[in-house]
Amino acid sequence: MQSTLAALTLLLLVSPALAAGDPEQGTAFDPAPSYDARFITTALSANWHMRTVSLEGEAQVRQALSAAGWHLQGEIIQPKGVKDGRAYVALQGDDLVIAFRGSGGERWWETGSNALTDANARKERPDWLKAHAADVRVHKGFSNEYQRFREQILPLVRRHTGKRIFVVGFSLGGALAQLCALDLSLNTDAKRVYAYPHASPRVGEKDFRELIEARLGRLDRVALDGDPVPRLPPKALAFKHAGRLLLLDPEGNRKAGWEEKVKLGYHDYDKYHTALQRHLALCPEQCQAGSLWAAAEATR
Repeated sequence: MQSTLAALTLLLLVSPALAAGDPEQGTAFDPAPSYDARFITTALSANWHMRTVSLEGEAQVRQALSAAGWHLQGEIIQPKGVKDGRAYVALQGDDLVIAFRGSGGERWWETGSNALTDANARKERPDWLKAHAADVRVHKGFSNEYQRFREQILPLVRRHTGKRIFVVGFSLGGALAQLCALDLSLNTDAKRVYAYPHASPRVGEKDFRELIEARLGRLDRVALDGDPVPRLPPKALAFKHAGRLLLLDPEGNRKAGWEEKVKLGYHDYDKYHTALQRHLALCPEQCQAGSLWAAAEATR
């Protein structure tokens, strides 16, 4: 927290526009395309919601949202039959956030298992996608998981389609965030839909990548070099990552491609949070135009 505030204080002297929100309250979203401090504070805001939706109890989630000035829309969503699955829709001013709980820390293997199990790793065309893109296929396991949330999320979003809509999630939640953001862009009147998945596995094939990049206002991923989950499912199964990528090491240094061997402990909300804090302090020195697409291409 202190390191983030110190970095922000320095940056605010140069860029007063950053004063509009606090990333440690999940309120500093800025979908501007440039790779600068605004990009990193947006990633930190997304990370705040990922950690908040994953708090132990519903009461804690409600308290954290309220304390930060967010207004929960409807109830916290916990579908039956989804182990530890949770999502919320929250509103503040012109911003609507949809946050999906993921499988961080020691539970990373749940996403890995889902990604690799033969029955789940098959690809399918969900009904909400068929009418718009008959040839686009996505990971069956992730699609089935998203479907359990969909009927509760869409009515809440349709009340606020004029807002800026930010869809976030960590790990499995990052995969669900991408499916949800694409769904909203295709099946609601929302015009400003942005996805910020962290530690996400691959979700679909090349056609999925092309469609979601064309439909969303922004799709920016964050991954730690060494985290096993963003390398799943393997490219040999024709899965491709979508969007731009900020690839970091735990010290916050930007990486151009996978360098580290798999380290199970890297799949952790707090490690991502710390890396983003440190990267904010290193920007603008390490914030180089074009590098997000270069890292994405190197790790598709």
